[in-house]
Amino acid sequence: MLSIHSVKTLALSLLLGAVLSTGCGATRRPPASPARSSSSSSTSSSHAPAARAVPLRAPAFTAKQANQAANLLRRSQWAQAHVTWEGRELTITWTDGHTESAMANVARDGMHERRDYLAPKTLAGRTWLSDGKQVRIYNPRTKRLVISPQGTMSALNLPLLFQNYQVVLDPKTHMTAERSCRILRLQPRHGGKPHRVLWLDAATAVTLKHERYHADGSPASITQFNDIKIGGVIPSSRFHPRFPAQQVRRTEPEGDERWEGDHNTRSFPPSRLHSGYRVQKCSDAPYEGIRCAYTDGVDLLSVYSLPLSSPPPALHGEKVNLGHTTGTARAMAHQWAVSWIAERRQWVVIVDSSRDLALQIARGIVTR
Repeated sequence: MLSIHSVKTLALSLLLGAVLSTGCGATRRPPASPARSSSSSSTSSSHAPAARAVPLRAPAFTAKQANQAANLLRRSQWAQAHVTWEGRELTITWTDGHTESAMANVARDGMHERRDYLAPKTLAGRTWLSDGKQVRIYNPRTKRLVISPQGTMSALNLPLLFQNYQVVLDPKTHMTAERSCRILRLQPRHGGKPHRVLWLDAATAVTLKHERYHADGSPASITQFNDIKIGGVIPSSRFHPRFPAQQVRRTEPEGDERWEGDHNTRSFPPSRLHSGYRVQKCSDAPYEGIRCAYTDGVDLLSVYSLPLSSPPPALHGEKVNLGHTTGTARAMAHQWAVSWIAERRQWVVIVDSSRDLALQIARGIVTR
């Protein structure tokens, strides 16, 4: 949104494959593939703009403006499932000094979504389709069709979002993608998490642009429509194409819908994490492990607890101090992973935000 050069890296990608349904409010999309190789949905691009820090302080606001901001966010959530649109979307991420980008033509109608990738070269020509229940990815170069179940998790939880973020509505009207829009700023109440800026269409509340900035003002990611058509009818055939596939691969679900366990047991991921994250779902993970997904209302992260007999989850990276033990931190495309060994288990935290947040979450689990 990485080519695999060794068997060790392949083991990591299989282990962490379906880690997050990238979902971030009304703009984040599920990964382009159910496997970890889906990270290639963006790659280094010389055309992407250079990282630029921006001021994060929002203007003072009244209680009336706070209510307007909350209502606009609720409208945006409703629009995600009920408003039809199609347009060209660009995503740029900045991770560990690297810039990556991807461009796709996107069409959405209710639970149906189609993405035809134009760039980078590693993705150009591929089609990603979802009907809310399963995902189909077709590669015309290999004529291979991959069909996998789509996760049911959603990052957006408005009550929890309002607990963890201050939502500020910019009083002015702005323009983007040649449409009038309102700007919402989501300011985290906990340190280490990115500040978010949502550009919402004034008429429909469809998200036209989603920006994330680190605490120092440097950009983390930008997803925006360069042009978009909202409303109208999209032929159903757009979402049900027939592919001349020579190979069809079906992947298994990630695990049981709900894995019951005692969150107070130190070998089991806790029910709450640092910075306001709460467990949303726990399920089986590869190698007889456990994976728990958490949300803070707008952002998803994952925690894995794996037996020592499983392949090492992190093979290379920076050694980090986690309090009672040491671990390894590494950047993986647009995500950060921190791993360590404790309680006769291997642990992995994966976040879609920043290295600092990944370390905070990991240290909180180690020292609980």
